[in-house]
Amino acid sequence: MLISQTWTMRIQSMKQKLWRRQTLEVLEQEVWDEPPYSSHLVRRTFELRKVPLNLMDAEDLRIQIGQQFSLKYLMPLALEMLEKNLLVAGNYYEGDLLEVVLKLPEEYWQSNPESWKQLQKYISPQVHHLDRENIPYQAFLAYQVGSSKQM
Repeated sequence: MLISQTWTMRIQSMKQKLWRRQTLEVLEQEVWDEPPYSSHLVRRTFELRKVPLNLMDAEDLRIQIGQQFSLKYLMPLALEMLEKNLLVAGNYYEGDLLEVVLKLPEEYWQSNPESWKQLQKYISPQVHHLDRENIPYQAFLAYQVGSSKQM
């Protein structure tokens, strides 16, 4: 029994590492047809579904998260980037990835309280810096998520 548990744990660990090498199309088992519009944003969101997650950069995450696509897979990657550099920049300015993450609706955070706690932990010691950069974080911190709900 102990051997089977060990192997099960190893397999689960490998799966957790391997998902980052997959594309959104593979992970979600959904291939999108051609984009219905030819705007840069629409074309790029379709292209990014074919990119392995471990090859996505801050700009790729900013685009997809800004459209609220595939958050189940992309938010863990974004939170890892933000942990290393809270003001990581996509193509526009320092903190643009953080800004789109902060704009996710409260309902997302209510459904993902561990992610909220994680990001709140990164933001709280940096509020003075975020104020200087004009990154709007106040609404995010005001959300009543998980165990922080007031009765």
